[in-house]
Parts: sequence; C-alpha cells; structure tokens
Amino acid sequence: MLVERGLRVMHVGVVGDAYAIAANYLRRTGALSDTVAPNERLLKIIAAMFQRGE
Repeated sequence: MLVERGLRVMHVGVVGDAYAIAANYLRRTGALSDTVAPNERLLKIIAAMFQRGE
C-alpha cells in the first residue's frame, strides 16, 4: 500500500516490516517496553531512514 505524505509517497508495507523487526529486537533486549501501541520515536526514525533511501 502506498500512502502520500506531503509530496512524498511511502510504501507502508516496507516501513511496517522494518518497524516490526526493529521493535521485536528492541523488546527482546529490554530497550523497548512490551506495549501494544507503536513507539512514535522508533517509527519516526524508521520513516526518516526510508525517506533517505536506507
């Protein structure tokens, strides 16, 4: 699914998968709490990385 954010288009599936991988790792190491709500800071970091092409 593609979502337009301003003038940029973001592939939600790629960002969602990257978030799931990072959040799973951070939860297992204890760096992120076991909450159901997404971590906004982590999501912003991943979205910024995606926009830079990383």
